[in-house]
Amino acid sequence: MFERVVWDKMNLTMGSEYIPERQFGFKKGNSTVHALLKLQSDVIQNLRERRCTVAVSLDIEKAFDKAYHDGILFKMVNIGFDPSFVKLFKSFFDGRKFCVQISGRLSEYGEVLCGVPQGSVLAPHLYNIFISDFPHDYGLSQSILYADDSLLYAHDESPKMALQRVSLHLAKVDEFYSHWKIWKM
Repeated sequence: MFERVVWDKMNLTMGSEYIPERQFGFKKGNSTVHALLKLQSDVIQNLRERRCTVAVSLDIEKAFDKAYHDGILFKMVNIGFDPSFVKLFKSFFDGRKFCVQISGRLSEYGEVLCGVPQGSVLAPHLYNIFISDFPHDYGLSQSILYADDSLLYAHDESPKMALQRVSLHLAKVDEFYSHWKIWKM
């Protein structure tokens, strides 16, 4: 119930302004259909102009487990969340522990430093905050995100040029994922 109250407060104070336009997941009134329609529209328009499309699809394994807490808090500050709200989430993250049971034996407890709580109504919001500064456009390449899946694509008359554009964008996304420890965990 507490999480639902916090979720309502987040919506009242910040709305969904921190969710990028190209993120279709966890955004009221959007679905995978909307993401696919955006891509279809772009591809058809470029086919009419006799340009090909090159696309790369990325699916980050266990992405919600890789959203590290300090990164989420840092981005909340940068987005402009009220400092008391940031402190609330710091408290929400602090002190979380885990252990593993194997053959009836429990491991020592470890501190949870990353991941949004599974099953929490706050998890989608927190993940959207974590990827709020994803490099959506790079050069003439663009992206569509749906939750933790992303699609990078570019158009050109030359397939090689379209591929080069997507490759440069992919390198930028790789930098983003490396910086925020999405690849490294």
